[in-house]
Amino acid sequence: MQMEMVTAELHDTLLKVKQKVRNFRIEEPDSPIYKLFVVDTDQHLVAVLHFTDLLLFDDHDSMQEIIDRAAIHHQKPLSIHDTTLITTVIHLFEEYELSVIAVINKDEQLQGRIVFEDIYDLIRVQEQGQALKMAGADKGAENESLESARKARLHGLLINLTALTCAALVVNIFAETIEHIVALAVLMPIVAALGGNVGNQAVTVTVRKIALGQVDWQNAYPVILREIKISSINGLIMGGAVSILTMAWFHQALLGLVIAIAIIVNLAIAGLIGSLIPLLIKKFGGDPAIASPLLLTTTTDAIGFFVFLGL
Repeated sequence: MQMEMVTAELHDTLLKVKQKVRNFRIEEPDSPIYKLFVVDTDQHLVAVLHFTDLLLFDDHDSMQEIIDRAAIHHQKPLSIHDTTLITTVIHLFEEYELSVIAVINKDEQLQGRIVFEDIYDLIRVQEQGQALKMAGADKGAENESLESARKARLHGLLINLTALTCAALVVNIFAETIEHIVALAVLMPIVAALGGNVGNQAVTVTVRKIALGQVDWQNAYPVILREIKISSINGLIMGGAVSILTMAWFHQALLGLVIAIAIIVNLAIAGLIGSLIPLLIKKFGGDPAIASPLLLTTTTDAIGFFVFLGL
């Protein structure tokens, strides 16, 4: 929070505000000036005005007159409390594309402001941390020695190996089927890769929404339903495309139908699981960015192989 800002009281004229802006620019040459914060005699925040809007008024007009004539006297200005979580602040800046927001205390008195330049750095740090976690790396370890980074990454690889072993066990169930229809071995990676990609898309979107405070377990249904719809529609398109490719390649219409159904089912399930896993992990106190990709790999691969080879 920055304490430096341009404020005005309701009885101040526009001419006086202009002088305050000049003084602020002299005293704080490096501080950006975005908006004017208007307070009453008890320092309660009354309004937040754009400086460009003030150009429409005369120098002798008071802030009270300007607020009344601008028809914003009945609107409560957007603000946050000094106890507001920074994740909530980031969410507000992104949702409303803010340049600045006022900070007030429990008595609604103006305390300071937060500007976009400061929040941007926090957004960037947060997203970098999430990206590293989802890639199986640790930000702290990556900034330390080579050995620390190697150990952190190896931990993720070992968990991933366990997950892939589970998928391999599913394939082993159908080993005899694959021996009789060699084309299945050629087409299996397509089913698994598409399911993994769609699942990762759903995980990434959901983890980001969780980090920004846009979704939690109580309001998860619309998010999950949206990902299922998107994944199912894309599954129909990709299933049709791969089916045509399969029939042209192997000259087997039934095999083309089987892989089309497998892709549609697998992508719909991938959308469901990709959005559901981060929410469940968050609900039980875990870190969705770390655990979600690992669980997703196991689930989408195993289900994809089981549906395709089972059909």
